[in-house]
Formats: sequence, C-alpha cells, structure tokens
Amino acid sequence: MKNILEEYCLPDYMKGLLLMSMPTGFGKTHNVMDFIFENYPTLESQGRKIIFITNLKKNLPTEDLKKRFVAAGLEKNFDEKVLFIDSNIDTVIENLPQISGEIPERFKTDSYKQLQGHIEALSTKGLPNNVRTTLKSELRKYAEPAFRKFITDHLMGEFRSKKDRINAIKGNKKYRWIAKLYPSVFTDEKTVLFMSVDKFFRKNTTLIEKSYYFTQRLTKDALIFVDEFDATKDSLLRIIIESGIKHRVNLLDLFLNIHSHLQQSECPEILLTESEKRAQLAEEFGWAPLPEIVDNFKENAKRIFDKYSLQHTCKSHSDFSSEKRNFLFFDYQFHHVLDAKGKKIELVSDAENKANWIKASKKSKGSGGTDIRSLLGEVSGYLKYFQRGIEFLADNYRHLKEEGNEDGEAFPLEASVRTVLNHFRLDGDDIDFLTNNIMEGAYPYGVKTKEKVPFGQYFYDIGFRYHDIVDNDDHDTLSKIYMYNFAQTPEAMLAGICSQAMVVGISATAGLHTNIGNYDLEYLKHSLGENYHELHKSHISRLKKDFEAATKGYSDINLNVEFLGPADISSAFDDLASLMQDEEAA
Repeated sequence: MKNILEEYCLPDYMKGLLLMSMPTGFGKTHNVMDFIFENYPTLESQGRKIIFITNLKKNLPTEDLKKRFVAAGLEKNFDEKVLFIDSNIDTVIENLPQISGEIPERFKTDSYKQLQGHIEALSTKGLPNNVRTTLKSELRKYAEPAFRKFITDHLMGEFRSKKDRINAIKGNKKYRWIAKLYPSVFTDEKTVLFMSVDKFFRKNTTLIEKSYYFTQRLTKDALIFVDEFDATKDSLLRIIIESGIKHRVNLLDLFLNIHSHLQQSECPEILLTESEKRAQLAEEFGWAPLPEIVDNFKENAKRIFDKYSLQHTCKSHSDFSSEKRNFLFFDYQFHHVLDAKGKKIELVSDAENKANWIKASKKSKGSGGTDIRSLLGEVSGYLKYFQRGIEFLADNYRHLKEEGNEDGEAFPLEASVRTVLNHFRLDGDDIDFLTNNIMEGAYPYGVKTKEKVPFGQYFYDIGFRYHDIVDNDDHDTLSKIYMYNFAQTPEAMLAGICSQAMVVGISATAGLHTNIGNYDLEYLKHSLGENYHELHKSHISRLKKDFEAATKGYSDINLNVEFLGPADISSAFDDLASLMQDEEAA
C-alpha cells in the first residue's frame, strides 16, 4: 500500500480519484498515517496541503499521527505542521473555560458574558436534554457569532493586512488567546489538516480575513484522503438539502426586481474596468467585454418581461386547484404534480383584467395560453446566465482590488460578488440567495473528458429543482411561485474537487457499484476520464498477498461469547457509563 500511495500521491501533477477498496482489518488508515508522517515534508516543499476528512470527527486519526511525531522526537513539528479544524461552536465550548483569564477586559463585552454564561450552564450535570439543545442552539446562532464578529472587527480595525493580524496573534500577548480559542487562524500555515466532511464543505472562519470555502481556497493541488469514502455521500446530501430548503426564492419576484433595477440603474465604471488578469484571459479566449455583459443583462430581461406580459401579476384562476399547492419538478425534464389527471399548467394573459391567469388545461386541448414551463424555464435560465455574468464581473473586480493592493492581500470572491450585486440595488434576501448560488456553484471543473456523459447521468451535472405554486389569503390577488434549487449533487461536487486535487477514497466498500450507498462510480469515470485511477492487477495481487499474510491464523481463533446481565437498571446504567465514559450517552 505504501508503494501505491507514493506512486499516485507524491507527483505534484497528479489529479483525480483513486479508490483504496481494501477489506476491514487491512490497516488502511494506519498505512495512510505512516505515509503522511514520512512524506509531509515533500508535499510541503511542493506547496501542497494534505487534508484528511471523515464523516465523524471522533474517528479522525489525529492522535495516531501525533504518536508517530512523538516517537521520533518531533512533537514540536506536529504542533507546527498539523491542525484539527473543528466547528467554531465546539472549539469555543471546549477552550473558553481554560483561557478566560487570558482574555483582556476590552474583549469581555456583553456577547462574551452571554457566551460564557451559556457555556457554564452547559457544564451543569443533569441538565435536561431539551434545555441543553436550546442553549447550544442559542450559542451557535447568536452568542458565539456575535463575539467572533467583535474580535474580527477589532483585528480588521487595528491591523491593515492579514499578515499584520497573524503576526499580532503570534507575538502580542494581548492577542495570543485568540489562537487558542480559534485555532483555525493558522490554517494557511499548516501542512496537514484534519476535519469532518461536514466542516470541509462549509466555510472556514479564520478571523484574520473573510470566511471562505475550503473547496475554493485550499484544494488546488492538494492531497485529500477521504476515510469511509462511500458513507460521506449521505453527509453531502444532507448539506445540499439543507442549503436548498434554506435558500428558497420567490422566482418571479426575484426576476422582476432584477429587471426593474437594470432598467433604472447604470453600472459604475469601476465595475466595467478590466483587470490585467481578465484582459489577458479575454484576449486568449475571446471573452465578451464587460459592458456587453451588462447590456445583455438588460436586453434579455426586457425580452422575457415583454414576452410574458410580466407587468401583470400571475394569479391562479378559479378552475385551478388553488386550495392545494401545486408542484412542477425539473430534473432535465418537467414533471407536473396536479390535483387532476391528464392536465398541464398554462399561463393565459388577460390584458383587460391586467392579470396572467394560471390555469390547468387538458393536455389534448389547452386554453390558448403559454405552457408555464416555458416561463419558468426562461426565467430560471436567465437567472443562471445572470449569476454567471455577475461571477465574471466579481472575479474581475477582485483582481482589480488585488492588483492595486500593495500588501498583496487577497480580496475574497464572496465580498466581490456582494459588492457587484449591491450595485444592482437588490434586496438583502435576493443578494444572499444569488451569492449563495454563485459561491456554491464556483467549483472548477478543470478535468475534462472527450467521452460524453451518458444521457441518464445528466442529472448529476444539472441537479434538481422544483417550483411550488402557492395561494394564500395574505396575497389573495396574486400567486407566489417559489423555487427550491438543488443545483449541486454529491457526484458533481466530488468531481469538481478531483479536477483540482488528488483524492484518495478509503473504505472496504469504496468500489461498490451502487448510486444509493455510494457515489455513482460510472458517472465519475465518465466525468474524470483518465484521471479516474484504478489499481493495476499487479497492485491488487500484491495487496491480496499482504492481507493474507496479515490475517494468517485468524481462522484458528475461536470466540466464546457470554451474556453478563446486570442485576438491575441502575447497575446497567453504571456499566454503560463506565464503558462509554459518558453519562449522557449512556
């Protein structure tokens, strides 16, 4: 296994996915820890990060790696090169009680006192679970973010550059406690990072700069080990579903807001000034000038507005099933869910009543209106085009800022996206929705294959969305059409990461061909092409011999199991608490 890892992981030009699908008991994680310990200096010299992720943070082998450093007399190197990145709330709950005496009085604000009070309450023995859940929720949503923001604002105000902030935290006694409370401030300086899958696909908060996604900042040329590979798909699905539900949008209202502000506002010259970086790329790839992008925004929005008479409100007609919600699903094809069979949804323009009636008509006849799929398809397509254009403008503005920045500090893409969107005078909720879509969709698909993805697998690239037509007494004169967008899929997200990093999947069932309990390996093969790496027969043969040697004699072992029944419930609880070393879990 060591030779295989060296062959695929040490060359800095290697990208893609390698699945190490060896049986349980083979020592996969043990071998990976050996590899990391022996080779982290080589990867560090190449400017590459080593990232180890798994579903549950308690299963991260951080301590196993530390033992290797300690045994070699290199414990200081471990502290300098390795970092476990936990969630902000869990890190603060664990560390604040130990360092509260080091925090200067100026930082002990009301948010700090609330944070400290909640953490002290959480440590109370016998605290009811519902109270514990409420306290932790308040910590996560309010107290911890408020205190973290106060620290961040202070650092941004006191120190001009990211380098100055990190130096202050390292060398100034007044700020050293920040690193103990938020170890992630040293993310850039570490070579080996351990974290859960959930953390890896969310933002990293360092306090010395704007938050960013790991997948957009740290994965380029990285070596990423994914433990329990197939089980991580469920975690990704949960993240995607949570994000899609959280960011639902009133589709027509969003489009109308964009159309209205485009017609009324002019884009400032600073956003249309090409950076040196974009000028170079535009010449190389023949990109459209930035003013043309904005002009196209206006022209296409006006065309759709006029085509569907969107100066009139959309309202469910009396013959439409308005007492129930009606859905339209889209996963490359539209699917209607109506309170009737053999019907379709149409939009009928009524100039006299200044309304666009939403009607359910028989598929064979129709009512002379426009299939609502046409409207939803064009508006959704426009929003996708608009978001892509905003990303171009934002990326250009980011490079402009960096080219004019003497200290070389990076300007975050998300801040640039929000800057551009704010110039279109959009509402805060709309800006949040569009920014989220742009940032979550900014996965670079650098690995291309000449082989087309099979038709049935297009779903992985386009995701899934559905529209919910809602009537309510609170908006009795119009219907609201909400869109829930799940643009990413676990397979597409993984393919995006594999296009810029070398990913090693570790699991006894990593090579299992099922798209329910594992990633769809056929899609990944087509998507990654030659960068989908499969072990040679010689490798498999050698691994088989190594496994047989390591498990030799196991067949001669007999296990005799006996039931040790406790005398009563109290004894059973004590036994479990002792075994698990956790009364709450017992």
